[in-house]
Formats: sequence, C-alpha cells, structure tokens
Amino acid sequence: VDTAPIMERQFAELAGIGWRGKNTLLLDKELGSYFFIACVLTDVELPADSPHHASHCGTCTACLDACPTAAFVKPGILDATRCISYLTIEHRGAIDETLHEGIGDWVFGCDVCQEVCPWNRKPTQKNNSENLSQSETPLRTFPLESVNEESEESFRRKYRKTALWRTRLAGIQRNAKIVIRNQKP
Repeated sequence: VDTAPIMERQFAELAGIGWRGKNTLLLDKELGSYFFIACVLTDVELPADSPHHASHCGTCTACLDACPTAAFVKPGILDATRCISYLTIEHRGAIDETLHEGIGDWVFGCDVCQEVCPWNRKPTQKNNSENLSQSETPLRTFPLESVNEESEESFRRKYRKTALWRTRLAGIQRNAKIVIRNQKP
C-alpha cells in the first residue's frame, strides 16, 4: 500500500466504492473519507463492478473554504505545493514562508478538509486507543520542543515503524520550527 504512484482513488471510483469529493478524496456515504484504499495488481480476470458516477457533495464547499493555505484551485483540483499534508510529509527543503501561518500546529499532515466534511460526521468505528500502550503510540506525545536535539539514530529507533519516518528527521525538525514560531504570541 502506498509504495508506488497508482491512481487508487480513480480505480476505487471506477469500482463503485465512492465518489471523488471536492477535496479530491474518495468519499463513501457511510464512511466519509476515513478509510484506506489498497490496490492489488493481478493478471487474474475478476468480475467488474459498476462505476460510481454521481457526486454527493452538492453545493457544499466546507472543505474548500476551510483549507488554511487555500490549496484548492477549484473543486476537485488541489495545488499540492500549498497542501499542508504534502508540505509537511513529502516536500523536501524549505517551505515557502507565506504558507507558515496556514500550517498552524500541523507538524505532520493535515486533516482540515476531512474534519469539516459533512460526510465524516458519522462515527465509523469505536476508538481503540485505550487498548494501546504508550510504547505503541509514540506520536501521542511528540516532543516538539526537543526534536531539534534528536539524533538520526534516536529518531530512527523511535519512529522508523511509524508514518513519521516518511518525513525523516530533517523534515520533522523543519516542521517543528514552523509550529513553534506559530505558537508564539
């Protein structure tokens, strides 16, 4: 999952799983956008499902209006160079200073467009966080102030089995500096 550039959302839409929302994410009437899409590549012929042709976003623009960095060019079109998720996870190097304020307190990723989506208002699963020990949830207490003193070895040991590893230490340090500056009065 997520190891190569495959158009998962487009394939999922063609398979009838949901529709592409104005925030470019795949939406389902029951799950909203809070689900993972995985692709299995095979040469086995499988029965085809009907594509999902309808959009159920209507006149709603909550996701577009709430984006802190105005990353949506228009409904369904995202400018990744302004998207907080792209900037804080995938982007290498400095982040344009005009976007720092919009990043707010997002050290890694962003869920604003999902949080405001009316399709995500239904609870989809029970919160299982109480079943996880603190050692299994290192991201809950991310050391924002001390991340600049973190060594590569220590960072690798703590986070290599988490999503934070994708950004690497340099990216997390860059993001933490922006967030710390944003938090100052």
